[in-house]
Amino acid sequence: ASLAPAVLEGQRILNGMQDILKLFLARIGTVALVIVSALVVGTFPLAVRNSSVITLLTVGIPSIFLALWARPGVCSRTNLSRDLWRFVLPAAVFSSLIGLGVFYGTIELRLWSLGLLGTSPNTAVLERATRESVPFAQTALSAFLVFCGLLLVILVKPPTRWWVGGEELSGDRKPALLAVGLMLAFLMISVTPPLRTLAALSPLEPRYLPLIVAALAIWLLLVRSFWRRQLIERFLSGPV
Repeated sequence: ASLAPAVLEGQRILNGMQDILKLFLARIGTVALVIVSALVVGTFPLAVRNSSVITLLTVGIPSIFLALWARPGVCSRTNLSRDLWRFVLPAAVFSSLIGLGVFYGTIELRLWSLGLLGTSPNTAVLERATRESVPFAQTALSAFLVFCGLLLVILVKPPTRWWVGGEELSGDRKPALLAVGLMLAFLMISVTPPLRTLAALSPLEPRYLPLIVAALAIWLLLVRSFWRRQLIERFLSGPV
């Protein structure tokens, strides 16, 4: 009599652990690639408090609720490491690469708005303006990574077939609602001066929003394309 409930509980725990593991590995991979890139270019694109807010909203809070909402069911019979690579690799690579584009694109936009591009300004003036633009670029990158991380929460448990293109659906809209709520929470933080100061964020100026939105659209398109075409599976077709 106790065996059947034990099996269901084991399935629920395993399914929840796999979902959380995907989010953690995607987050770790993204930050690692961003840090390595920063060491190459010489400008660190994230402040410590920026990273703390990103981790709290994209991994910390979602992990708690995904564990609570995990459902029993037949666990995936595919190779676990291959399944993780399939999810994590495209998300981390595109998040870091496109995120760096957002970072440096924000700096370029601010220098352009100051009239320092297309001219021959004094080197000291240009360097000072670039340094002053870094906090704005860090904020834009933080916003991009928060929204990417919360979109991954939806992609882990997609409520509709559009997100994954034919895979089995969770049928649960609670993770999607959680992601939307946390997106609104980040926007609240970014527009509330005390919370913004606590998170080391600069005012998110409207001129940077098209860049962030375009980057998110490109990121989602690339990640979904990699998953739907099973490019990682083809690369890892051999034994793992």
